[in-house]
Amino acid sequence: TLFPYTTLFRSLNGYMKHYEEWFAPFRYEKFNLFEIGVVGIEGKCASMNMFLEYFPNMTYYGIDTDRGCEKYSTDRAHIYQLDQADEVGLKKLADEIGTLRIVIDDGSHEWGKIMTSFNTLIDYLDDGGYYCIEDIEEIDRKNTKPLRLIKEVKADLSQIGRPPIYLWILKK
Repeated sequence: TLFPYTTLFRSLNGYMKHYEEWFAPFRYEKFNLFEIGVVGIEGKCASMNMFLEYFPNMTYYGIDTDRGCEKYSTDRAHIYQLDQADEVGLKKLADEIGTLRIVIDDGSHEWGKIMTSFNTLIDYLDDGGYYCIEDIEEIDRKNTKPLRLIKEVKADLSQIGRPPIYLWILKK
């Protein structure tokens, strides 16, 4: 497999096979990837290391609320202590980075924070770029606001997984 870390993380949700399918066409291109939630439960930055290995020409940007997370920065990975609900901080950082090909939200898993970061970062996403929201619980069927938002940004939505955990992938 192109993603050797599949057995180490996210294998239960089956996300990697979808990432591999969608991201393979631009594996060797130069672009920016932005991840929300970097350090992880065990402090191993598994997804960061996986993406750095898989995309040799990609520049990685990540945010996390863990104190000291900046220590995981490398020459190709830039880590910042920032909450995904900090709209001003996100916008400032995104302005410095420029366009994004991939955004992975594996942060708070709280709908309000997810929507703040989505509303802030979606304008920086390249045409044809991917905005991935991981590990979200099934939304209340009466709450159509998220679906209206997706329609407004003209994104194609794929929902992967079984209740109660999903991966949403939006392609702009």
